[in-house]
Amino acid sequence: GQLDKKKGIFNGHDMTSMITITYSPENNCFFTGTAKGSIYKWEGNTCVKSNQGVHQGAVMGLAWANGKLLSSGSKDQKLHVSNADGEILASYDIPSYAKSLDLLNGKILCATKCGRVLTIDESSKAQKEIMHGHSQG
Repeated sequence: GQLDKKKGIFNGHDMTSMITITYSPENNCFFTGTAKGSIYKWEGNTCVKSNQGVHQGAVMGLAWANGKLLSSGSKDQKLHVSNADGEILASYDIPSYAKSLDLLNGKILCATKCGRVLTIDESSKAQKEIMHGHSQG
């Protein structure tokens, strides 16, 4: 399909600023993270579901990978792994919010605002810092 240049329809869900977006090809839908810590699910330009208060503060990192939604909040320093319906399957404490996220073979790759790159093992929850930058980004 093709995206049309018209305003989205919130279907009674709170209108708020969107910070980040990701696409799920399996579900043919988009997810957006909001400034208020919520995650919205979109089909086309229509909001079909909102999960309010998933994070404290803005949702700063959002990614769809291997059938799972990865999200990170600015104030709670949490990384959540959810399914397409918004059910949180796992949560991890991280040193800062994630700016970039990915998942492959049970390993989450997380780049944080504080300049760290972490891997997190989904099954053991073990975190390993694989890079530490010199400044916050």
